[in-house]
Amino acid sequence: MIDEQPPAAQANQRASVNAGIRWTWRRALALLLVLSVLSAAGGSVGGYLYGRTQPSGTPGGMLASLTGLWSDAGPFRQSADFDVLEEAVAILDDEFIGELPADDVLNQAAIEGVLADLDDRYTLLLRPEQAALEAVDTSGQFGGIGSMVEWSEEDLAVRITEPFPGSPAAEAGLVPGDLVIAVDGEPVAELGMSGTISKVRGPVDSEVRLDIRRGAEEFELTIIRATIDMPTTSHELIGPDADIGYVRLHTFNALAADKLGDVIEDFERADVRGLILDLRGNGGGLLDESVEVAGLLAGRGLVVRQVYSDGQEEEHRAQHRAVLGRDTPLVVLVNRSSASASELVAGALQDNGRAVLIGEPTLGKGSVQVTRLLADESQIRVTNSLWFTPKGRSINGEGLVPDVLIERMERGETPGTADPDEDADPYIEAALRHLSDLRTGS
Repeated sequence: MIDEQPPAAQANQRASVNAGIRWTWRRALALLLVLSVLSAAGGSVGGYLYGRTQPSGTPGGMLASLTGLWSDAGPFRQSADFDVLEEAVAILDDEFIGELPADDVLNQAAIEGVLADLDDRYTLLLRPEQAALEAVDTSGQFGGIGSMVEWSEEDLAVRITEPFPGSPAAEAGLVPGDLVIAVDGEPVAELGMSGTISKVRGPVDSEVRLDIRRGAEEFELTIIRATIDMPTTSHELIGPDADIGYVRLHTFNALAADKLGDVIEDFERADVRGLILDLRGNGGGLLDESVEVAGLLAGRGLVVRQVYSDGQEEEHRAQHRAVLGRDTPLVVLVNRSSASASELVAGALQDNGRAVLIGEPTLGKGSVQVTRLLADESQIRVTNSLWFTPKGRSINGEGLVPDVLIERMERGETPGTADPDEDADPYIEAALRHLSDLRTGS
C-alpha cells in the first residue's frame, strides 16, 4: 500500500483539530469535576444543587479551588457560571409542579447538556441501558427485530433496508422502504438514529411497538423481540457466466475479517474473474477489523493515519499478505450510508489503485471516538482524533468520491438491498460492466 506523506498544509490543520472547542471542553470538564467532588464530599449532588442543605464536609471555597485547576484556560467567572446554575435548579426544586428526576438522571442530563454544547454529534453519553445494548452491537448478537436500517434525512425517520430472513421484522411483514416513524409512541424525529436503535432493541421475548409509514399509508406493528444473529457477510457468484464473486459486508464486527477471508478463499478456489465488495449501508464498526479487511484485499501496508488534536499521528498498517489474488480485479460499491470503517477500507483501496469505487459519495464520518465507562455504568464517548487516507485525504465531513458515480437513488428506493441477480440494481450493473470492460480491454 502507499506510504505517501500528507501535505504540510494538512499537517497544520491536524494540529488544530479541536482548538476551537478547547476552552469549552475545559470548562465542561471543570463543571463535571465539581459535580463529582461535591457528590463524593458527603452528600447528594442533586440535593445540593436543588437548594437543600449544603453537604457537610464541602468547604465553601471548593468551587474556587477546583476551577483554579483550569486557570490556563482563562477567567472562569465562577459566579456567572455556577451561581446561576444553582439558582435555576433551586427554583425548580421550589416551584416545579412535577417530580424532579433522580440524582443519576440529573447527572446524566447535565453531562448531555455539556456535550451538546461541543457541537459534535459523535461526542455523546450512552446511558446505562444504551451502553448495555451497544456492548452487544460489535459481538454480532443482540435482542431485536432483525433488520438493516438507515437514516432518512428527508423523512426524519429510520428506513428499513433489509429485514433478515426469518427474523421478527420479516415475519411481521416489514419490507425494504418502510419508514419507522415512532417507537413505543416516541417520535423517531426526536429520538434520532441511535436513539431509535436503542429503543427497538431490548430483552428477548419482550414487545416493541412501531409506527410505520409505507407510501401514503401509516399503521402500527407490535413485534416480539428475538435473539438476532446479525449476518456479517452474504455472498454468491453472479454475472452472465457466474464467474464474478459478489460479497456484501454488512458490518465491521469482531467476525468481519475472518468471515470475509473465508469468502475470498472460496472465490479464489472457484477461479473468479473479479470481485465486487458491497459496502453500501455499512455504517462501520471496529477499527482493527477494517485494517485487517484492507489487508485481505491489498496486502501489507498503510491503511489509515489517525491524527490527534495535539498533532500526534498514529499509523494503522495491515500486517499480513493479501488473500485476494493481485490479478483479480476488485470493485467496491459505496453509497451515502457507507461510513466510518467502510470509508477507511474504501479510501485505502482507492488510494493505492487496488480497487475502483462505484456508487455515491460516502457519508464522511472520519472521526475517532474513545469510550470510557462511568461509575453509574453509563459511557461517555468522546471524539479525540481524525482519520486520513494513505495519501493524506481527509474523510471527515467530506467523504469519498467514487471513481464511477451512480446517480442518487430516488426517494423510496433502498440502496444496498437489491438482490445481485436483479437487473434493476444500477450499482451492480455498473460493476459488472466495468469488470467486463477490463476483460475485453475496452
